[in-house]
Amino acid sequence: MAEEDAQRGINLEMGHPVSQLRLENRIIEKKIEDALKANAEGNREAVYQAIVELKGIKPHYAKKEELIMPLLERYGYPGPSQVMWGVDDEIKQELSRISRTINEEKWYEQERSNVEGVLNRMKEMIYKEEEILFPLAMENFTKEDWYHVYEDLEAMGASFVNKTFKWQEAEDFLAAQTASSFTNGIIKMPTGELSINQLNIMLEALPQDITYIDANDHVLYFKDKMHIFPRPKSCIG
Repeated sequence: MAEEDAQRGINLEMGHPVSQLRLENRIIEKKIEDALKANAEGNREAVYQAIVELKGIKPHYAKKEELIMPLLERYGYPGPSQVMWGVDDEIKQELSRISRTINEEKWYEQERSNVEGVLNRMKEMIYKEEEILFPLAMENFTKEDWYHVYEDLEAMGASFVNKTFKWQEAEDFLAAQTASSFTNGIIKMPTGELSINQLNIMLEALPQDITYIDANDHVLYFKDKMHIFPRPKSCIG
């Protein structure tokens, strides 16, 4: 990976999202090759086990679909979403279907060509990710974009990788962003931003009574609707 990155002029730390996704691809490639070899030998049990394991590719596809493709669309590149997402879905569906079918030996010979077909589609998808999707994202995403991709990466789950590598540069940036701020009527929080009016509408719409009391036992806020018991505004403070 380091040699390929150098050829593209990309210097990536191990914790960078693209490095982590490409590490998953190396493991996926090995599993595909093992499955193709077993299929060529007619080893149904090994093929079945490999297909079941490869169904674990779902988090890998979800990360590129939900963390990278939407950002690319925002930068004016809808192509990967329009093409890759549909193929990803077809691959996942075919893996699930084949895993159910070849569990019974009588269907295996009929499925051998389908097994080879879906495995080769997975190899093609790796090529498209590495040669189209990732370079396009590297050319267009800002550092801050990548920090936020990194922030969400672990929550999406891992494909065949037990360890998520830390990207200290992103960790430092995200740590500095944890505090909320208020600018021009907008409350900026770690997971998004809302206007005062939007926040008030949300709180009032919740079907619960809400009262906030600080560490000094001072009432700082209560919701103006759905009270369990009456409260005058004079209690604030």
